[in-house]
Amino acid sequence: FIRFGAVDWKSTLYIDGVKVGDHEGGYTPFEYDITQYVTPGKTHRLTLWVEDRAIYNHDEYPALVGKQGLEAPCGYTHTSGIWQDVILEGRTKTYLDFAHANPDIANSSVQFDIGVISDTAKDLTVKFGFVGKKWDEEQGVDILNGSSFSGEQAVKVDAGVTKISLDPTAIADQKL
Repeated sequence: FIRFGAVDWKSTLYIDGVKVGDHEGGYTPFEYDITQYVTPGKTHRLTLWVEDRAIYNHDEYPALVGKQGLEAPCGYTHTSGIWQDVILEGRTKTYLDFAHANPDIANSSVQFDIGVISDTAKDLTVKFGFVGKKWDEEQGVDILNGSSFSGEQAVKVDAGVTKISLDPTAIADQKL
């Protein structure tokens, strides 16, 4: 997988001259599964074509234009293109696609929604943990703040994408 943190604004990825995919939007991460385009041990050419024709105060092009926009009146240098991290990542045939934490402050708990992608149906154990810290500028160290929790839950996933709502987990010494 190749993951782009953000590319401003419109992009197309090619590997060895073969189009892999397109993306529009300058502020959101996106990724491509490039498994079918690469062979381990072989050299490949990766090309990312990027277009950003947005100009400050011209609305004919759909991209957002902020303070770094071409002809913006604030004096910033125009920036465009790849502006967040690019990561090449190997993944197993079963992996976590997303995790979303849903805090319940009134009940001092958190519940997670997750998405798992798998090549086959299987039983898994999801383990998670969080250690709350705050930075102490005077001492120059992290201080534990008491909002730590951990848990695990057995789940069943299907082949393909499975969305799961895990059971809520109590936070013993919740700090807001």
